[in-house]
Amino acid sequence: MIIVGPTGTGKTHLATALGKKLCRESVGVQFFSLNLFLEECQAEKSSGRYLNFIKRTKNVAVLILDDFGLRNYSHDEAVIIVDLLEERY
Repeated sequence: MIIVGPTGTGKTHLATALGKKLCRESVGVQFFSLNLFLEECQAEKSSGRYLNFIKRTKNVAVLILDDFGLRNYSHDEAVIIVDLLEERY
């Protein structure tokens, strides 16, 4: 699902509410701001745990990436995003 709209229209609130509802129903959910997700990927690469992190992320039932497309991404960041999306879908 992709939720789009102008800033301040409640997209994050809606995604968070959906994630909480699914958690209450015992569905695995991970929620990341995309920028924080990319920072976490870089940290995991530095520590040698990147593949485990990506595996956990791709296997979670519902992955919510917030603030997608707020900025331009570097080539390396774009590769991470595309790899994740291709693995999940």
